[in-house]
Amino acid sequence: MKNKLNALFGTFKAKMTVIISACVAVAILAVLIIGAWKDTSYVEAMETFRDVVYRGKADQLKDLAPKEFWNYIEDTQGYTLDELEEEYARNWESRQDMRERQHGGHYRMSYEIVEERELSETRLNKIKTALKKQYDIDKDDVKAGKKLTVMVTTGGLDDSETEETTFTVVKIRSDWYVVNYDFSDGEGSVTFGMIQ
Repeated sequence: MKNKLNALFGTFKAKMTVIISACVAVAILAVLIIGAWKDTSYVEAMETFRDVVYRGKADQLKDLAPKEFWNYIEDTQGYTLDELEEEYARNWESRQDMRERQHGGHYRMSYEIVEERELSETRLNKIKTALKKQYDIDKDDVKAGKKLTVMVTTGGLDDSETEETTFTVVKIRSDWYVVNYDFSDGEGSVTFGMIQ
C-alpha cells in the first residue's frame, strides 16, 4: 500500500512540475508578446540620426528616409544615394575636425528621450498629405507619428552642454524616421532627418 501511495504521489508531483513549468512558460511568453506590442522602434530612428549626423556614418544615410525620398532627390537634383553617401563621407572629416578643435579633441553627443507624445490626428494628416504630394508616399503607409522631448548633450569633456529639444518621428510602413515639417505656407513640406 505504501509503495502504491509513493508511486501515486510521484506521478502527481511529476504532473504538477510539468503544469507549473507550462504556466511559467506561458507567463514569460505573454510578457514578451505584450512588450512587442509597444512599438519603441522609433528609438532606432533616433540612433540612426545620431550615428549619421554626429558620428559620420555615411553608410547609414539611406536609413534616414524611405526609398521614395531618395528617388525624389535623384529625379529633382540628379544625385544618387551612392553619390550622396560619398559626398557626406568626404565632408564629414572637415566638420568633425572643426568640432574637435572647438572642444579639445573629445567631441561627443548623447541623448535621452524624456517624453513621448502621439501626434494629433490633425498634425499627422497634414504630414501624410505633404508626404503624398512631395514624395508620392501613400497616406495609408504613414502609420503613426510621435513628438519626442529629448535632452541632447554635445561638446567636449570639459565644455559639454545639455539642452532640451523636440524631434518628430513618423512611422512609414514598418520603419520610423526623424522628420522636419513646416506648414507656414499653408500647403506644408516635410524633410527627413537633417536633409533639407
